[in-house]
Amino acid sequence: MAARVPKDKLLEIWGKQKNIIVGVDGSDCGDAAMDWAITNLMKESDMLHLVYCYQPMDDFVDLEDGIVFSPSAEDQGRIKSAAQARLRDAVKRCVGEEPHIQHTEHLMVGDPRTCINELADTLKAEAVVVGCRGRGAISRAVLGSVSTWLSHHCQRPLVIVRPEEQCK
Repeated sequence: MAARVPKDKLLEIWGKQKNIIVGVDGSDCGDAAMDWAITNLMKESDMLHLVYCYQPMDDFVDLEDGIVFSPSAEDQGRIKSAAQARLRDAVKRCVGEEPHIQHTEHLMVGDPRTCINELADTLKAEAVVVGCRGRGAISRAVLGSVSTWLSHHCQRPLVIVRPEEQCK
């Protein structure tokens, strides 16, 4: 039998600031994940890390027709600005204009699955919360699923939230 942890040690552990990561994408599912994390996990001393990931435009070459496309810095800037706006909008919807919730925003470039997973490991997050769109098996296989991938690879505690209207 494992030794009991003294009460003062437990209070010290429970009293420390927790890092809670929430993946947001501007969808109802992402908002549901944020709402769930704020309602069920957050305490005044905790830090909510809101993560939005985006993919920059890649160069495109069509050898058959001889078409070459390379996005300009302006194109890349527009994509980044749109991603920043989505993250800001998600924060406003769930945290509000004058937040009483400690939070930080992470705008990351890359695949959301690996970005969220790496941030969780870096911050030693106490929880990672993501939404679930409720796609079928074929859609998940073709399009990929952040929540499914994280359920197999994330080493931190993971909560997958489905919006209430999808659960009825």
